[in-house]
Amino acid sequence: MPCGATAPAENWRRAGRLLEQFSELRVRRKSTATRSILCFAALQVRPALCFVLALLAQKLCHLFVKCSRLDPVSHSSASPAPARAVKLAPSILSCDFSRLGEELQAIAGADWAHVDVMDGAFVPNISFGLPILAAARRASNLPMDVHLMIERPERYLRDFAEAGADSITVHVEATQHIHRAVQQIKELGKKAGVTLNPGTPLEAVRPLLADVDLVLVMSVNPGFGGQKFIPASTERVRTLRGWLDEVNPQAELQVDGGVTPANARLLAEAGATCLVAGSAVYGADGGAAGVQRLRDALA
Repeated sequence: MPCGATAPAENWRRAGRLLEQFSELRVRRKSTATRSILCFAALQVRPALCFVLALLAQKLCHLFVKCSRLDPVSHSSASPAPARAVKLAPSILSCDFSRLGEELQAIAGADWAHVDVMDGAFVPNISFGLPILAAARRASNLPMDVHLMIERPERYLRDFAEAGADSITVHVEATQHIHRAVQQIKELGKKAGVTLNPGTPLEAVRPLLADVDLVLVMSVNPGFGGQKFIPASTERVRTLRGWLDEVNPQAELQVDGGVTPANARLLAEAGATCLVAGSAVYGADGGAAGVQRLRDALA
């Protein structure tokens, strides 16, 4: 079409629409100059030239829209806040048992007290049993979160429930009838949890996810406190969080082993909702300070 023809009304409409888009974007930088170009084109130049400028302005418009949608936080080195509130469950395995009552009072600012029971058979260590749990129950109002690292745990579920457990977690490797054990815990009126060792494939717990209140990811090989965190555990947490969100989003996802202020936030961002920590809590400055350090790391 000849350059001086009046037919390219579509070009004018396009330029007008682009002007409206720029006004809505309210882009402070560069937008004034761009609008000036468009206004000059619309009022003083021929339609063909206006069409060329309109195409250029459209490219700029798309660029500005893309920039305006960028999350300003993405340019910062700060990590996003965890999507869920994270509970803290200090493990009393690391406390001074000669001062059990005082040690429990020191962690009163936590959410749960984690009770690690080991039999010397399922794991290569013996910790404590029913009398310590009963004593802890008398000394603290915190929910008692019992982790049974024992063979055939179904033999003792009633005993631990009666001794003061609020939740009981059992290993998929420790019994041939894990579904039955979960059902028994619930029949006793307690929250039921399942866990697995670091070397056990996650698929071992997947059939149980819809039926449990808690899934525990062991991030060290169970049996001893003070071990170093296994880095691959973070991805296991992320995978389990995705599975739980599909079938049982209210279930707690707990991590136990090598948890410190240095990795607490990373685990929370991966989907953990409860962190167990022993030596990271019961340090030289006491349990209360240890709990606060983890709270600060999660803030």
